[in-house]
Amino acid sequence: MAQQGLKGIADGIGITKDEFYDIAMQSVPLKRMSQPGEIAGLVAYLLNQASITGQVININCGAVMI
Repeated sequence: MAQQGLKGIADGIGITKDEFYDIAMQSVPLKRMSQPGEIAGLVAYLLNQASITGQVININCGAVMI
């Protein structure tokens, strides 16, 4: 879904998806998007934690820090 969004914006402003990705990642501390394994690791952890409730966890390489 994120890749489609990148492509849509890039097409809209007349640049390649890779060019827009580089621009977009300049504001992200780790300079990249999250990888599937990072998401899977958190899901596996949460499935084993019955006492965790009402939490918001952003896996976004530091793009949004609350």
